[in-house]
Amino acid sequence: MKKMSLLLALPAALLLTALMPLGASASVPHRGPTSEFEAYVTLFNQTNHVLTRKASHLDHGCWNTEPSSQIQPRTAVYWRSDSCGAFTGTEGWVTYTIEGSGGQGYAYAHWNLPYFGSNSFDGTAGGLFTMTVQGNNERHAQVNYTLKCVIPGC
Repeated sequence: MKKMSLLLALPAALLLTALMPLGASASVPHRGPTSEFEAYVTLFNQTNHVLTRKASHLDHGCWNTEPSSQIQPRTAVYWRSDSCGAFTGTEGWVTYTIEGSGGQGYAYAHWNLPYFGSNSFDGTAGGLFTMTVQGNNERHAQVNYTLKCVIPGC
């Protein structure tokens, strides 16, 4: 009789395990990507100015790590957005004002990892500043934005 109870309990345990939400077990550490699409974004501030976040938004996806509210001179910061729905990618943007630029300086970064099609990245800067962008076409994409001054010493 005990053998029969054990045999009946095993399929029930397997069914409960199959119905458990993904990631419900805190005892198993997660390694590797957590979403189908992930944008790993780094902004390198190669200026002598503090950047202050003016706005940020995700058109698609969820923040894993939000963009920093401030970026100190000569430092880099990292943020990440992930897909968080069926058949979606992740797309977002962030705008920073450049302190001490007389209101003319800004930095804008935009990334798009669509479910269908190719990744796209763009960035612009205003005032005496320029922004370069490098990114790849992977589902777990790394994109680097580099903000520089147009003239030396700025």
